[in-house]
Amino acid sequence: MHGRRWWAAAVAVAVVLGGAGCSAGERGRGPEALQDGLLTAERLPRGYALFGEGWDTTSPPASDDPEEDGPEPLASMPCGDVEADSFVTAHAPPLEAATVGIAPRGKSGRDADSGWYGWETLSRYPSGGAAEVLAELWRTARRCAVSVDTSPDGSNRTRQFVTAEPFGTGLLLTVTTRFEATRTSLVHRTAVLRDGDVLLVVQEFGDGDDPAELSAFVEAAAAAYRDAAAR
Repeated sequence: MHGRRWWAAAVAVAVVLGGAGCSAGERGRGPEALQDGLLTAERLPRGYALFGEGWDTTSPPASDDPEEDGPEPLASMPCGDVEADSFVTAHAPPLEAATVGIAPRGKSGRDADSGWYGWETLSRYPSGGAAEVLAELWRTARRCAVSVDTSPDGSNRTRQFVTAEPFGTGLLLTVTTRFEATRTSLVHRTAVLRDGDVLLVVQEFGDGDDPAELSAFVEAAAAAYRDAAAR
C-alpha cells in the first residue's frame, strides 16, 4: 500500500497522536503504565481479535545462550533480522515494553492459517533514546536495502528488499522477501511512531504483495495510546 493511500493514513495517525498534545515533542512520556496504552479488543477492526494480551516486561530480552552478550545492536544486526517480529526491542532494548498480538477472529497465535498476523509493541527508552532508535532504523533501511541469501547447496536463493518512508511521527519499513525457487514473495511491514521517549510499533506479516490491514491497526493503536496518555 503506497502513494496516496499511505500518505492519507500517515496524516490521520499524526493527527491522532497530536491529540495527546505531544506528537513529536521531547516531553511526551505516554501512559504511566505502557500496558494501559495497548490496543484493546473493542478498538480492533471487525473480524480481528487479540492474542497474548497483557504481556509486559521491565527487563531487556535475555539471550538464549548465557555465554553470549546478547543480540547485536541495530547498527550491526544481520539484515535478515528485519523480518523478525521483535527485532526493534531485541536489538535496541528499552527500559520497559508491552506488546499484544493481532489475528483474524477465531484464529490463535502466530500460526493462524489465514496468512496474516500482526503485533503491537510500546517501548519506553531513556531520554533521547527513542529518537536515536528511530534514526538508526532509517540507517538500517539504507544498509539493508538489498540482501541475498543462498542455501549451502545453492538450490535456494532468497532476495530481501527493505525500504523506508516517512509515516506520521515516524517511519514505515517494508520488507519484501522473494524466494527464487518457488517464485513466491512474503511482505512484512513495520510502522514506528514516536512520542517523546516512547515508540509505538505496529507490525504486519502477510503472504501477499499488498497486505491492507496495517493502516487501520496503526490508527486504532494510536487512538488507544492517546486516550491512555490523556488519563
